[in-house]
Amino acid sequence: MVRIKSLFAFAVLLLTVISCQKDPISGGEDKDVPQLLTNNDFLSNLTLEDRNSGVDYYIDQTINMDHDLVIKPGVVIEFGENGGISIRESGSIEAKGLSDKGITFSGRLKSKGSWNGILVQSTSLKNVFKHCIFEFAGKDGWGNDVTGALGTWAEASMNVDDCVFRNNKVRGVSLYRSANVELRSFENNVFENNDLPIKIDPATVHQLGNTNTFADLKNVIEVYEDDVFDDESPNITFTWKAQPIPYAVQGVVSIRYKGNLTIEAGAVLEFNETAYLSVDDASLTIKGTALKPVMLTGTSKSPGSWGGLAFSFTSSSKNTIEHAVIEYAGSNAYEFENGAIYMWASPVVSFKNCTFKEIATCVFNSNRSPFDQPNLTEQNNSFVNTGSKTCN
Repeated sequence: MVRIKSLFAFAVLLLTVISCQKDPISGGEDKDVPQLLTNNDFLSNLTLEDRNSGVDYYIDQTINMDHDLVIKPGVVIEFGENGGISIRESGSIEAKGLSDKGITFSGRLKSKGSWNGILVQSTSLKNVFKHCIFEFAGKDGWGNDVTGALGTWAEASMNVDDCVFRNNKVRGVSLYRSANVELRSFENNVFENNDLPIKIDPATVHQLGNTNTFADLKNVIEVYEDDVFDDESPNITFTWKAQPIPYAVQGVVSIRYKGNLTIEAGAVLEFNETAYLSVDDASLTIKGTALKPVMLTGTSKSPGSWGGLAFSFTSSSKNTIEHAVIEYAGSNAYEFENGAIYMWASPVVSFKNCTFKEIATCVFNSNRSPFDQPNLTEQNNSFVNTGSKTCN
């Protein structure tokens, strides 16, 4: 009888143990294993709590969030190969970690591109990322060249501060070409071992802080080909801050609509073979110093490898280029004609204490023969291994 009771007690204990065991992915109520999240969990406002000392949640599909998502300090989310989160127009994401208790978005597989990333297409003031880690993302992307750990689409607004982007495929942050993307703050972020840290629209570059650090495989901030200003917001001044790495301009960047683009001392801009800056009824101010000149150079270090600066229909006194080094320019990319500085319709422009280097053809092109630019001012410029000073 005693033996039968002992066997019965053992059987009950065994059944209890079996019934308490959880799938190590689905988790259920067992806080020691990740809880599986699907789109059904995001059909209303959702707060994700720090459930344990390891991985808290697992996602293996694209989550479309139309509500408020709050992620608490210490939360770790791992994503499968189909995983990602899209914050849609009516949704928001608040991921506010602490300096000693951050939030981690990672891949279940610890390899570059093992999950898609996070996409923000919402203008909510609640969109905040602070003390977050984004790693191993960049798998498939969201279309239209939005690929990386964190991306935006069309109209979007967010704060991104004190975050780490590391080991991401394609790029860490992808700010799709749109004048309606707003970075309310973008400071003290760390980029490590991403294929590329940031790709950004020229209308958003001025919102980048200059306290971020970079150590990536391609260590430049890529800038799309696009307008700096839009026609709905004329007469605006934007400043591109000096960064610890160059801006890599990927095509024609147009300064229009009577806006003013100011480039800060110490900034470096590298232009690919189709790229140049076009100033059309607007103004460009370059404020280098003797110790911190602004560098305008080509991605390829050979004469004529990029266009240069083009000025047309502008009478602004803000067109002042001081302490700039302009080198390897003078191609005929697109409509840009030979010469590092192309001028049309007698623009007002001043060059002071500038250095022109390795210019294949000529420096100043007025599109007139003989050369005639009554509104061009020069003072204390130097010319090193250039063609003729004027093109006509």
